[in-house]
Amino acid sequence: MIMINKVEHTIKKYHLLKMGDHVVVALSGGADSCALLWCLVHLSDAYDLKLTAAHFNHGLRKEQSDEDEVFCHDLAKKFGVEFLAQKLPDPSVPRGVSPEDYLRRERYRFLDGVAAESGADKIALGHHLQDQAETVLLNIMRGSGLDGLKGFLPIRDGKYIRPLIDVTRKEITTALK
Repeated sequence: MIMINKVEHTIKKYHLLKMGDHVVVALSGGADSCALLWCLVHLSDAYDLKLTAAHFNHGLRKEQSDEDEVFCHDLAKKFGVEFLAQKLPDPSVPRGVSPEDYLRRERYRFLDGVAAESGADKIALGHHLQDQAETVLLNIMRGSGLDGLKGFLPIRDGKYIRPLIDVTRKEITTALK
């Protein structure tokens, strides 16, 4: 429950949620996104949230990718949360584009579509404190200047929220035990 309290503090500190928000939770099946869903389920009554879990199956790991989708479906069902998934029809990456950038853009396109179709107010992403540190370092190495020092924001474009931004990876793994 310590992590849930920390997440609630982050939500209040950055004004990430309002009462009655409909939130699409990006659910990959990894520890971070599972912890995010778990926290938001626990906080849903306090904020009168409607949650939709959204899984983007990029298909790169073939059967394992499909198993991740089944796991996410089962987890959402266990929590009583609506589940939507999409599989990338062709995982080949267009010429001149990095695989990471291509898959990230496709994942965001899917999440934006789920939010638009379901009338969601926010899209919750499972980025945590170490992700923030890694992003700052990568930005500096790319030569982004002072803008790169800020990393990613707790809320972007009024809809992408990162409730785990003040939570460490260790806190996540401890909470999931």
